[in-house]
Amino acid sequence: MTATRAGTYPGAAAGRWLYGLLWIAVAVLLCTPIWLTSIPPLSELHDHLARLSIVSQYDSIASFRDTYRIDWGLYPNLAIELFGLPLLSLFSPDEVAKLFLTVTVLLWHSGTAMFSQAVRGRMSWRALIASFFVYNQQFLHGECNFVFSMGLCLHALSLWIANRKRFGLASAVAITLVATSAFVAHLFGFAIFVAATVAMTLSRLARRRTVEPNLVVGLLPLIPGTVLSALLIAGVVGSPPDLGAGVLYAPLSHTVRNSLTVLTGYDVATDIASVGVICLLAAIVLIMRTELAFRVDLLVAGLFVGGLYWVFPSDVAAGQAVNVHFALGAYLFILFSLDIRVSARVRNAIILAVCLLFAVRTGTTAAYWVELDREYRVHLDAFKSIDRGSAVYALYFTAEPELFNARRVHTHALLHTISMAALYREARVSSLVGVPGWHLLLRRQWTDRSPRFADDSEPSIPWDDIAEQYQYVWACRAPEQILAPLAARATLTAQTAMCRLYRL
Repeated sequence: MTATRAGTYPGAAAGRWLYGLLWIAVAVLLCTPIWLTSIPPLSELHDHLARLSIVSQYDSIASFRDTYRIDWGLYPNLAIELFGLPLLSLFSPDEVAKLFLTVTVLLWHSGTAMFSQAVRGRMSWRALIASFFVYNQQFLHGECNFVFSMGLCLHALSLWIANRKRFGLASAVAITLVATSAFVAHLFGFAIFVAATVAMTLSRLARRRTVEPNLVVGLLPLIPGTVLSALLIAGVVGSPPDLGAGVLYAPLSHTVRNSLTVLTGYDVATDIASVGVICLLAAIVLIMRTELAFRVDLLVAGLFVGGLYWVFPSDVAAGQAVNVHFALGAYLFILFSLDIRVSARVRNAIILAVCLLFAVRTGTTAAYWVELDREYRVHLDAFKSIDRGSAVYALYFTAEPELFNARRVHTHALLHTISMAALYREARVSSLVGVPGWHLLLRRQWTDRSPRFADDSEPSIPWDDIAEQYQYVWACRAPEQILAPLAARATLTAQTAMCRLYRL
């Protein structure tokens, strides 16, 4: 295409308009599922909302003060708390949740566009593809603070890349503020920012073989979050993190499964089709002997973050997932590093196929959310029978992991709805446990997390001890033989498709 004046091209303005319209359409598509439900069925989100409600009503409800304590600190998991607490006086908890999730999606969506502009010097189609990554498996499990933090990470990285040839005072301050905000929102958004900037800095240093002042200046935005991490571990800015439960490395099959985080969801047929289409497109590119080019620094960042995924443990302190977060960053950086040099027709066909694939996946997610929302309403009706201020013991049997993890994602979607009993009935729920160094709300007396068992397990449940401490039992997907001793001593007060509520 022949250049015209000022470096513009025929049809460039029309292309920008088309891209802008598609960007808005994708934003609407990604936000629509959030507003089709009472509260999106993201399991961990229910715990976050309950904690928000308890903190906001802490001074007025004695049972909350007796059970919990608020431990203020700059913990790296506070996105929804800092966003939602000021809004609870204006909106209901479900409205706060929807507003937060909408901002989270838009923060990610705008972050991919900004990242594309910084990396490519223009808005690229791969930014629209990356926008669909927001519905990754961590988000579907309710780790919304992490996705919010990743949106901030993308904005911080975009500013860092755009200014790294020459950091000015204003840009350095802006990057530092956004990166530190990512730390407070969630630790792993900041960790991915650190990993990417360090990897790209080392890549540039290896190519130039000289330490430029600007390379050093570019690492300064990492300092506040790193210092806060050290202070937190030392217990200076709040309770130090509890790592007493140790470190767990998952089996290889588990690690392989979680690596598909941007392709797996609620429906196994959709998941298989997603993986199949991606493999088919990759095969077509290879068969055509397409010329591939890479942006080296981003490829190094992607491989480094991907390496962290395979090296880090899967779990720390019995419930704090670790390595799975790095998979999302690896996908993102490798996507933007890759430059497939094919004809415009082939390129457009590939882009269209991938966008349609993810659009269908988003539509499938919306359909499952609507279905799960009906079940969620049944759960809320069950909770109405709980006496206000009662103690509830939660017992879960969960689906075993599998390669296409749809069944597990689906059954986990409403796993923590019992936390809504704390929100609506002021109940003290055994599963609502704050982890020191991670949560703002902690229990005054530590209690083990409510047990989770695999479907095929036959554990021994201490019903006598439970009866002394709790007035209700909320048992989800528990087999009849496990519930038999409970049914003999308790009254079944409500039942849903997956769960039963017993009064002791």
